[in-house]
Amino acid sequence: TRASWIQNKSDEVFSVVETLLKQAAKTTKEENIRVLTPNSVGENVRRWNDFLNDKMDVHILGNRFTKETLEATKVWQQKNGLQVTGIVDPDTLAKATDQGFEYKRKKLN
Repeated sequence: TRASWIQNKSDEVFSVVETLLKQAAKTTKEENIRVLTPNSVGENVRRWNDFLNDKMDVHILGNRFTKETLEATKVWQQKNGLQVTGIVDPDTLAKATDQGFEYKRKKLN
């Protein structure tokens, strides 16, 4: 029936999304990379804000991922053919690294 077909497709989509999320988490953990999201704070956020200032017509100061950071990140992602989320995810980080962004990885103990 149509209802069971829809349920099967829904289960397939959920499975694919779950697998992708697990792969992203594993890759991020293996590479010691944390994504930058709204309200993130730290050296890498300051570096990201400086990168956006250099690449775009914005002036964002500090080491906090602000609303301005989010909006500028979305515009930068769109201009660079990335999925527009506003989050500095591994794909965004890879593209930015190609353009000179330097993500400071934390040393593992």
